[in-house]
Amino acid sequence: THIKSYFDSMTSPKKRQAVVIIHGIGEQRPMKTLRGFVESILNYEKAAHGDSKADLKKRTYWTKPDRINDSYELRKISSRGRPGVRSTTHFYEYHWAANMRDTTMGHVLKWFRSLMVRNPLIGHWRIWILWILLWVGSGFWFYQILAVVADNLHIENLQEIGIDGWQWGFVILPLLFMIFSKVMVYYIGDAARYLRVDVNNIAEREAIRKNGVSLLKALHKSEDYDRIVLVGHSLGSVIAYDIITYLWIEFNKAINLEAKDEVCESDNNWGLEFGSLKLGDPDIAELLKHSSSESKDQLCEDKPVNIQTVQTNVWNKVRNGRRGWLISDLVTLGSPLSHANLLMADNQEDFEKRINEREYPVCPPLKDGTNYSYKNGDGQRFMHHATPFAGTRWTNLYYGGDFIGGKVAPLFGPGVNDVKVHYTRYWWDKIISEIWFMTHNGYWKEKCDPSTIKSKKEYETIGNLYSAMRLDDIAKSIYK
Repeated sequence: THIKSYFDSMTSPKKRQAVVIIHGIGEQRPMKTLRGFVESILNYEKAAHGDSKADLKKRTYWTKPDRINDSYELRKISSRGRPGVRSTTHFYEYHWAANMRDTTMGHVLKWFRSLMVRNPLIGHWRIWILWILLWVGSGFWFYQILAVVADNLHIENLQEIGIDGWQWGFVILPLLFMIFSKVMVYYIGDAARYLRVDVNNIAEREAIRKNGVSLLKALHKSEDYDRIVLVGHSLGSVIAYDIITYLWIEFNKAINLEAKDEVCESDNNWGLEFGSLKLGDPDIAELLKHSSSESKDQLCEDKPVNIQTVQTNVWNKVRNGRRGWLISDLVTLGSPLSHANLLMADNQEDFEKRINEREYPVCPPLKDGTNYSYKNGDGQRFMHHATPFAGTRWTNLYYGGDFIGGKVAPLFGPGVNDVKVHYTRYWWDKIISEIWFMTHNGYWKEKCDPSTIKSKKEYETIGNLYSAMRLDDIAKSIYK
């Protein structure tokens, strides 16, 4: 036995992991998000492990041709491992902005109108403020325009038109709106189109999701990696959630809970074999204790870190080396999913209905009767299609002041580990991170020197991000 273990350790490939970062709104340049993200994470790693001054200056990562993404504009960033800490890591960017073109102010206004007729009380108090401002601002503008029209309705000479100085502001407001429309389209247009199911947005939504699924399928089929970590910022977190949802649909039928062999071949023409769980698996039984068939029961006081330990055990059973489900972690930053019941459904009732119908997977998954499985026409039992978070951990980072981000667990289940982060350079930075909406762009620090990164206000947040990703996979012994 000892000889076989030694032989296996000598012949098995060294551990290797892939990290995929998905950018947020705006016409992001390819590689811009990836470079800043990798530089921040790896410089933190150097500082946290107390590298010497000489080691701090050494380059530990390089760009290489990206043979996974179907784009000549992208390259992967490769970082050699740290013995006993981290395996060799390849960083990829899923650049979806190129699929969201020709956005107009009309798309934004349609989205605003759809939000104005929804109940804001189901969202965070910041959403209430936005909703009130939209209604009060729109109403006051219409009132003032009607007042101007009424005052000048019976004039006989254009020279008699009378408009008070302050009323001119309301008259020219549409003109100002047109002037700044490009700015609004740049910052809001992507969210308006991706989050609104409209006939004019379907093609873009489909392209973004399909390309994302294709990227992750290619990473799986390469058999180069032992695990994959998916990181989404802002709108990118919604895209990451959707990608996992649709990718799992191609996996779940490969996990035959009654298979006699340890692995079974997939029926989705991937040419891979997937590890299988068994009925009565103790980790699944433990996970089921935290699950419910009703979304309202998800709000419990279960500790997400305990659930995540079980999820890692399940993940190890279905990954089958490099030939199974490899996504071990989803990490969301400043995620609009904290307002999913307002942004992704018509109302709270509609949102809960979509969860109970398994359109939106939750963490941990909903039961199908008393288990996570179902029987097909041949009597075989498989994991059902809304169970990706049986084996994938979900960690969500957010600032108190982030207008877009917030807690996700209240909507998507107690298995989501919500981590509130702060600026920490000076005492007032912590206060700023509780009230300043621009913290939405402060989850990592671009262009930071490893010798000075500890002095940055984002340092602790970057540390939380590093930990959530479990980038130090070897030190955390996540492979079993």
